[in-house]
Amino acid sequence: MVNVVTSAKSPHDIINLGLTIKELQKEGRKATPLLVDEDPKQFWENLEKYVDKADKALIILDMPHPEITGPEKTKLTPPEAAIVYVPSELNAPNIEERQAMIESGISVIPERKSSECFVGDLTEDNKKWREISSIISLEQKPESLDKERSSIIKGIIDASFRSPFDAIQKIASNDMDFFRKLGAEKKPHLIVKAKNGLCEIENSSPENMGEMFETYFRCYSDPVAIKGAFNAIFTIKPTFFEQIAATMSKLRPLATFGKAKVLLTDNSIDHETLIFLLGKADRKLINLKIGSAKYVSEKTLERWLVGGKTSEAKEGGKTYQKRYHSLKDSYPDLQFVAADILSVPSEAYENTIALLHESGSEYQLIEEIKPTKMR
Repeated sequence: MVNVVTSAKSPHDIINLGLTIKELQKEGRKATPLLVDEDPKQFWENLEKYVDKADKALIILDMPHPEITGPEKTKLTPPEAAIVYVPSELNAPNIEERQAMIESGISVIPERKSSECFVGDLTEDNKKWREISSIISLEQKPESLDKERSSIIKGIIDASFRSPFDAIQKIASNDMDFFRKLGAEKKPHLIVKAKNGLCEIENSSPENMGEMFETYFRCYSDPVAIKGAFNAIFTIKPTFFEQIAATMSKLRPLATFGKAKVLLTDNSIDHETLIFLLGKADRKLINLKIGSAKYVSEKTLERWLVGGKTSEAKEGGKTYQKRYHSLKDSYPDLQFVAADILSVPSEAYENTIALLHESGSEYQLIEEIKPTKMR
C-alpha cells in the first residue's frame, strides 16, 4: 500500500492523482489518495502524518514547497519511509532544496508540466486526460472550446470541490462521461460585467467554480474580480498580486488552476480597494530587476529565459550552430530591456518566477526603467 498526496482544491492535481492511482492499480499496487488543505510549510514539516503506516511509502504530487534550506525556513523531518516527490516546472526545487530533500531520503523526480505530474508514462491511454488538464492548468488556451470539452472541464472542476475523492476514483476508472454529464447540468447564473476595462463576475459561490473558470477562460481578461458568496481575484499571476497587496492585506488561495489561482480577499479589502488592486495589476508587461544567479551562470540563466545561439567551427570550413530553447519560445514578448531588467508578459510571470527561483536569482518589481546597456 502506498499513499499518494497532492493539493486540495486544485482540479488539475486531482486529475494527476487519479491517473497515478490508475497506473499503480495496473501494476497491481494498492494506493490511497490523500489531499492536503494546510499550509505547505506545515505539510513538509509533518510528512509522517501522510506516510502509509504499514508499508512506509508516500508519493507527493507537485505539492508547493516553501524555501527549504537556511535558518528560519522549512525543516524537513521525514520519517523512515520511501518517499518520492514529483514536482512541476512551477514548483521545481533549486539545487540546495533538491539536495536537502535527497539527504532527507526523499527521491526527487525531474520536473514535469503541471498537466503531467503523475506517476507513469505519457501514453495514448491518458492523452485525453492530459489534454483536458493542460487547459485547466492554463498551459494551453485554445481559441475556442467545443460544448463537450467545456462540459468535461466544468464537471471535473465542480467535482474537485464537491466530492474530490469521488472525482479521483472516476478518473482512475477512466470515466470521462461522468464529468461530461455533471458539467452539462444547469448551474446558478453568473453575472459578468465590464467596468473601466476590467471584468467582474457576480453571484459567485463554491458550487459554480466550473462556471467561473469557463467565464474567466472566455473573458480573455486578467485579472478578474469575483463577487458574491465570497470576494476574490481570479488571476494568472497570483505571485504578483501577493507582492503588490502585501502591505494591504493577506490573500488566501481558494482554488488553483496550474499557474492561475482564485485568491480570497479578507475583510480589510473593500470593493474600491479591490478595483484599485485590479487596475494596478492590469498590465500586459511586468518589469523585474534581476540579480545574479546563485546556482547557474549568468549566461545559462539568460538562455533559460530568452534563449540564444552558439557557433562552433568544424573541419572543412563548416560551422555548427546550436540554438537554445527558452521561455521566450512560448512567450515571444519576454525580453531584456536593459542589462538587468526583464520585461515579462503577464501570462509568463509565474513561469519566470519559477525559473528565477531555480537559478537562485533575487528579483524585485520596478515601475520605472532607466536606460542602461542592453544584454
